[in-house]
Amino acid sequence: MTVHSDFWDLFSLATTWRPLIFTNQNAPKPPAPFASIHLMNADPLPEHIGMIDDLGNRAISQHMPMRAQVQFYGDGSWDEAQRFSLKLSTVAVEAKAEALNIAINSKNQIQDIPALLDGSFYEPRTVFDLDVSYTCSIEEYVSWIEHVRGVYTDDIHGDLPWAVDVVYN
Repeated sequence: MTVHSDFWDLFSLATTWRPLIFTNQNAPKPPAPFASIHLMNADPLPEHIGMIDDLGNRAISQHMPMRAQVQFYGDGSWDEAQRFSLKLSTVAVEAKAEALNIAINSKNQIQDIPALLDGSFYEPRTVFDLDVSYTCSIEEYVSWIEHVRGVYTDDIHGDLPWAVDVVYN
């Protein structure tokens, strides 16, 4: 999955307007009604570097606060933006957001900004701005392990657990 497909999956649950496209997608403009997604201004936070597992792998993750904008084109665009705002708080959308590691931090603004079509005619357009966060992660093989654990067994003492922890800087 990519950040774009994850946001499409999430936002498609909150609007029935199709097609739902990305603003910078190369294609002819679809007929109204339709909606577009624009992801912008990601501000990566410091990485979280996880513990090394028994196979020498560790996860590195990072939260990415960013701005998202959904634009609704066509008659009824304001009403659809309001419905979209409300649907972001439904159980289905919140569960999907959690599964995708996406947080809706704030619903900032709904604006009526008609789109100029050909220099003299306007198309209804409503723009909805949100602050969101996305968590991305990778797994790295580091070729060493941090913990070795075992059990030594003898006839006198029975099972004696032992462990070695590797400390590194």
